[in-house]
Amino acid sequence: MNPDVYPDENEEHFREVYDAFKVQIPSELGLATGLAAEYMVVNGFERRCADHADELLTYPDGSILIEMSYYFRSRNLENAIFELQMAGLQPILAHPERYLYMADKLSEFDKLHDMDCRFQMNMMSLTGCYGRASLHILNYIKKKGWYDFSATDLHSLEQLDRILSAKPVI
Repeated sequence: MNPDVYPDENEEHFREVYDAFKVQIPSELGLATGLAAEYMVVNGFERRCADHADELLTYPDGSILIEMSYYFRSRNLENAIFELQMAGLQPILAHPERYLYMADKLSEFDKLHDMDCRFQMNMMSLTGCYGRASLHILNYIKKKGWYDFSATDLHSLEQLDRILSAKPVI
């Protein structure tokens, strides 16, 4: 969820889309579904966490997926993590190995881990498709044993084909 890029796609919008979607699932399938979102840590997000945490789309256990731009580090990341935790939520940083600008600042991940921020690896990263800097970060976090989750972060069927046909480089 990124209000700077998609201002009309807010929690209310996604709740409506989800409600329309889940009634289409045949009940005989017995599927359990849930609604959560990946939040871009943009300017002002930490205030939103402090003032409106109850509106955020989280996992049932109170975990919340956050991310940063691929081009620059969010200046308010630590404040956002703190505010989420003060609201009783557990932040999970999505695909940290894709923040290539942090490859020469690995101690930044130490700080985030010390703040009890969890990490979610993007499985596409295992293929080396994001380059050496990504693999450097991935190996660092993996060796530390800090990946709590892995996910596909799929945006197309072509990406799924790449994951299924690729040989992991690590």
